[in-house]
Amino acid sequence: MLPGRCEREKLFDNWADSYDEAVQSDRGFPFAGYEATLDRVAALACAKPSLRALKLGIGTGNLARRSSISDLRCGVSTSQPGC
Repeated sequence: MLPGRCEREKLFDNWADSYDEAVQSDRGFPFAGYEATLDRVAALACAKPSLRALKLGIGTGNLARRSSISDLRCGVSTSQPGC
């Protein structure tokens, strides 16, 4: 049985501080090719410096940092602490 929403949120909250380190380690599943995947998604977005975008659910911001959008000022995360 899968954990409920609150349990999943707690798992991700506990992982948040070390998430970037985990994805950078490239230890295989589920992060094998993480950097290459972000690079590919950013390239497919065809973002131009004059483009404005709103990204919801920004997470770590790792994808947004690869963007060439010069007017990237803020994002919105839908995370809400406390379950």
